[in-house]
Amino acid sequence: MVLSLATCEWITAHHHLLITGPTGVGKSYLANAFGYQACRLGYSVVNYRTSRFLDLVRGSRLDGRYPTLVRKIQKMRLLILDEF
Repeated sequence: MVLSLATCEWITAHHHLLITGPTGVGKSYLANAFGYQACRLGYSVVNYRTSRFLDLVRGSRLDGRYPTLVRKIQKMRLLILDEF
């Protein structure tokens, strides 16, 4: 399964990937590994801690930068949200 996902074909197919499991099993490690592999394959990647991402969204809505943030995120082929 992991080797299949490492091809990043799921990104090209516009599929989502949700990694779940108990604390300490390597979810963040896998997400970062897939992000690293996506970068190696030429995909644009952004990685946020979920709380930081939500703070950015809230702050950008308050100070008028929301459209700029949305454009930045839309340019990325892979958005990783960690520590949900």
